[in-house]
Amino acid sequence: MFRIRQAQIDVFDDAQSADFETFMVEHLGRFAARHAKILGEDQVRTVIRLGVGNARKYGLTKRSPVRLFVELMFIFGSQFDSDPQLAWAGQVLNDPAIADQKEKTRQLHRLALAYHEHVIGSESVFAINALRRLNERAAELEFAARAGVTNQNLQAFEQIYPEKFARVGDVVILGMVPAAIRIRESIGADSPRSTLLILAGMFAFGHGFYDDPLYPWIAKALYDSERSGPETRLDRVLSRARIYVTHMMTHLEQA
Repeated sequence: MFRIRQAQIDVFDDAQSADFETFMVEHLGRFAARHAKILGEDQVRTVIRLGVGNARKYGLTKRSPVRLFVELMFIFGSQFDSDPQLAWAGQVLNDPAIADQKEKTRQLHRLALAYHEHVIGSESVFAINALRRLNERAAELEFAARAGVTNQNLQAFEQIYPEKFARVGDVVILGMVPAAIRIRESIGADSPRSTLLILAGMFAFGHGFYDDPLYPWIAKALYDSERSGPETRLDRVLSRARIYVTHMMTHLEQA
């Protein structure tokens, strides 16, 4: 599992040097070995370039701050910096009072560790337990999803991953519903079920999951409209997500 260590925020050479991308490919091969292997080097480089560009928007141009930024992308999703579920990240990155890169990185690092402790847990225990519950209740949840975003289905989010639900809160989750509807409309879907499934994807993979280069299989399945309708494409995403969850649970248990 991903581990953010203090030593990782101590080197402050320029991240724009030609060798930084290659360094990050090698680093991510250790930091996020399984995910990096699944993506392949070309896709990992795509994520790194995205991270370097996005980090620059916040004044982060040195190796250590950019490295941490990319690491957090791998942990929380490529759009973690604007994810309402991770408000602490956006607050630090957008705070004009924190102009120094080193201080911004330290604060981001501290808050990421606190979130990891309370939501993912020591040895990833909370995440593993959430994945187990999701596997155990998959059929039940799939049936319930037909009703769309209901209090009962929001309670299911809490029951499956209580640590994350407590940290994020139902107000934030409900606040993502308009975005879920926009995503639903962009793929041509219109059912209450599709809204809930997209909201669940945002909760599980980050609010930008639908076109995240960390999960290219999601975008490929969602937007391949030539061969199937929107509900079939959502079913394909759901099927692939189940496979991903199973592999992730096995990996976390063995880590």
